[in-house]
Amino acid sequence: MIILDYELNNILNLYKFIVTAAFFSYAAYKDIKYREISDTVWILLILLTLPASLYQIIILNSINIFYFLFVILINSLIASIMYYIADFGGADAIAAIVLPVAIPYAPKLGFKTLLVQPPDFPLAVLWNGIIISIFYILVNIVKNIITFLKAGKLFDNSFSLKEKIILFLFGEKINREKIEKGKFYVSLIIMEKGKKKLSLFRKVRSLDFQDTFARKGYYDDDYYWVENIQPFLLYLTISLFFTIFIGDLISSIALSII
Repeated sequence: MIILDYELNNILNLYKFIVTAAFFSYAAYKDIKYREISDTVWILLILLTLPASLYQIIILNSINIFYFLFVILINSLIASIMYYIADFGGADAIAAIVLPVAIPYAPKLGFKTLLVQPPDFPLAVLWNGIIISIFYILVNIVKNIITFLKAGKLFDNSFSLKEKIILFLFGEKINREKIEKGKFYVSLIIMEKGKKKLSLFRKVRSLDFQDTFARKGYYDDDYYWVENIQPFLLYLTISLFFTIFIGDLISSIALSII
């Protein structure tokens, strides 16, 4: 009977991973295409995975009920803080809250990860996703180097050295046609009281992406320094696979330092 329970637990872990990976992948696709995800996606994910988690808690005793509630609480708290303070996307926050309902523990799928497994798997997925998303800075740097090599110039004299560094790392320089056609480009420079100023942390969550003039920073020009609003659910989905198959970056770094 113990062997049967063990096998059933592994089957449920595999089932929840496949379902979660499928829904996260779909959400990533919608985020790339529209930067919007219906709440129905997360409701369905809960409906399809919560019964399996409850079975593991009540019948198989393979999930500790207190740990289950703890990781949901911790992830909900951190996702809420990021939503209200760091302008985290609504769908991103919901995904971070729903994940521990589906996969509270790192599922044992019959292989050893390269890095350590995290004490809080859903939280590790979130942190790994944030780290993976930072690599977009490298994309910006490459694009800006290419633009400089082609044009021989990136900045005019109106920018300070600090502003140039910020724009070089977090933005890219594009022409008027590209910002008007690319609906997820948002100007990092805004016109305020008749003067242009750098605005790195615009409240893009409430921005109407159909309002081209708002995305352009309320001014017209031939070129714009823009932020390409990133589909964070793409990075979260990559992180889901990364954390399951590779492990936890933060815990591994901390252990290496210790």
